[in-house]
Amino acid sequence: VARLATAEKPTQFLLQALQERDAHAARLRARLHAAEKSAAGAVADAEGLATHNARLEAEVHKLVQHRAELQHLKHHVARLRAQPPPPPRPPLAPLPTSTTGRRRSAGSPASYAEPSLKSKM
Repeated sequence: VARLATAEKPTQFLLQALQERDAHAARLRARLHAAEKSAAGAVADAEGLATHNARLEAEVHKLVQHRAELQHLKHHVARLRAQPPPPPRPPLAPLPTSTTGRRRSAGSPASYAEPSLKSKM
């Protein structure tokens, strides 16, 4: 009987050790799953930040270009302001009159036609 009692103890010890190892392995699997989930979230966050940074970089590039254009325009405005004003233009000459005494507008089709074609009209 004593032999039987000592023979059962190692079996219980082994079963208990296996159960503890199984429980420990389950805890480690849970931690691994949580770490993988966290890593996937970090990758998604990093991709989102990379996209956001690329958009910000493009906006900064546009702003720098606009600043350069603005400096160019300011330079031209300052140069134009430094120049003396142009002399006043002479008054426009009156429009020519036709043989009937009426003025022809400068944009009429007859004023564009060649002289040889005017007589045929």
